[in-house]
Amino acid sequence: MLSDRQLYIIKAIVELYAKHGEPIGSKTLIEFKKLDYSSATIRNDMKALEMAGLLEKTHTSSGRIPSEKGYRFYVDNLSKLLQAEEDTEEKDLNYQMLFETLDNPFQRISDIIQSSAKILSTLTNYTAFILGPEAEHNKLISFRVTPIANRQMMAIIVTDNGRVENLIFQLPPSIDYSSMVKMVRIIEEELVGQTLYEVYRRLNNDIPKLIHRYAANVENVFQDIIGIFEQTSDKTLYVDGELNLIDFMKEENLNHFKSVYQLLDDNKNLLNLLAHNSSDTINVRIGGELEFNELSDFSLITADYNVKDYGSGIIAILGPTNMAYQKNIQLIEAFQNVLPVVIERYYQHHDD
Repeated sequence: MLSDRQLYIIKAIVELYAKHGEPIGSKTLIEFKKLDYSSATIRNDMKALEMAGLLEKTHTSSGRIPSEKGYRFYVDNLSKLLQAEEDTEEKDLNYQMLFETLDNPFQRISDIIQSSAKILSTLTNYTAFILGPEAEHNKLISFRVTPIANRQMMAIIVTDNGRVENLIFQLPPSIDYSSMVKMVRIIEEELVGQTLYEVYRRLNNDIPKLIHRYAANVENVFQDIIGIFEQTSDKTLYVDGELNLIDFMKEENLNHFKSVYQLLDDNKNLLNLLAHNSSDTINVRIGGELEFNELSDFSLITADYNVKDYGSGIIAILGPTNMAYQKNIQLIEAFQNVLPVVIERYYQHHDD
């Protein structure tokens, strides 16, 4: 159990490291946080926090930086302190600024989502993702594959909002027609009636195992099928600020940047990355908690937003683990509350 002083010290180190990007020592804590304790007392507490796995010592400095466990502790256990220090004036300004910025005569719902992603990226200087409400709200109501010539097939999906997507593909000689029929039946039985977001998530998780069990040699065709759903998802997921990653990655890690950029350029990876337990709370995943090794130095903040009668979507930012969590969580919360209002106004205007 940490003392109140140790709680304050871990909180201060997380916030100072986010601001300055340098290891934090006892003198820095006293200078910037005006702690009324001796350097020796603070050093002892920092050592105790290091022993608890919440801080790490770097090779180049006697100061400490937060560990991944330390960031997790900060986010999970210091919420009361964050609320107590919450800047309500800044929170109100966030809401006002967003309403004013998004108060435009948008012609399409996609324009609202795209503009929101750009604004969020600009305000945070991180990479922003916004999934439009249609992706989680619209449902798959029909999936079928029809032969059109020899071994040429057409796959067709239909959603409950009337959207139709199709793909023509060649059935390879290695695949017999009965195996393809089994694959189609599995997709129909498991996925028809579910939301497009859930369909896409399952196509990249448990459905391949089912298909592999009952249908042989259909992997290539299955990837073509997934491509149809990617076409639908591409229209509702907007990303902005990918190049912002360069600003907080070390120059010598250029190859790392390339691998992260390539990961974010894949719609399949993005949808898997954004998948989380649906709730009204803001979700923070840190470093190794993210399912991609390339993102071990990053944190992802996500939140669902709900638009009355029109479904829900996802808001997210990806940034360094030493981000300013309090500020960014407040900003995500503002988007979570403002974006549904803007989208509802759009629908009300266009339904009149």
